[in-house]
Amino acid sequence: MPADFTRAGYRALLEDLLGRGYTARGYAEADPAAKHLILRHDLDMSLQAAEPIAAIEADLGVAAQYFVLLRTEMYNPFAAASRASLDVLRGHGHTLGLHLDAALYPDDPDALDAAAGTECAALEAATGAPVEIIS
Repeated sequence: MPADFTRAGYRALLEDLLGRGYTARGYAEADPAAKHLILRHDLDMSLQAAEPIAAIEADLGVAAQYFVLLRTEMYNPFAAASRASLDVLRGHGHTLGLHLDAALYPDDPDALDAAAGTECAALEAATGAPVEIIS
């Protein structure tokens, strides 16, 4: 299948893989011996741009993990429009995780651990859902 970096191409890719017997699984359900996909998306640039992708996946009956970056200049995950987008993603049955920028804490594992806890709590407060996975 040729690379087609469009929404239609993404749908076609998923349909092809599902047609070959692959099933979508989350990280917790991953089995190295099984024929499955782990669909993950790092939301670095736009939460709203993720909505059509999430809809395609939901339409095909698969769930993905979407990782939200809290410390970015590209979007504010606490703004009303962003929170609405996160609600859309969750409404499609997708999981939200934290996309932690570990580069902000070089050579300081204690600060990294503390930031992970703080940012998970903030994302949970914004979405009303537990954060169970960090990228």
